[in-house]
Amino acid sequence: MFKTSVVFLCVCVLFIACDSQNEDESIQTGTVINQTSCGGGPEPVFIIKLSENDSIMTATLPKAYQKPLLKIQFKTKEKTSLLICTMDKIYPKQFDVFDVISI
Repeated sequence: MFKTSVVFLCVCVLFIACDSQNEDESIQTGTVINQTSCGGGPEPVFIIKLSENDSIMTATLPKAYQKPLLKIQFKTKEKTSLLICTMDKIYPKQFDVFDVISI
């Protein structure tokens, strides 16, 4: 009985841990503003405006959505590559984007 309880508890903890990883993905809405140049990762790199004061930078925007002023909805997750941008500007935080749709 004790072993069954321990196994059940371990399975529950594993399930909760795996489920919480999906919470890192968040749904965002924004407008593709412009393309910028950075090194160290895939090109091109795009700035997406989320609000008046908030933007993100991504190198994973699918080609079909790489159009300035296009309004999109997408999911984000932590970046998988490190972009190195010139220091003459302040760049927004970098994320990977996926599941992109036009709105």
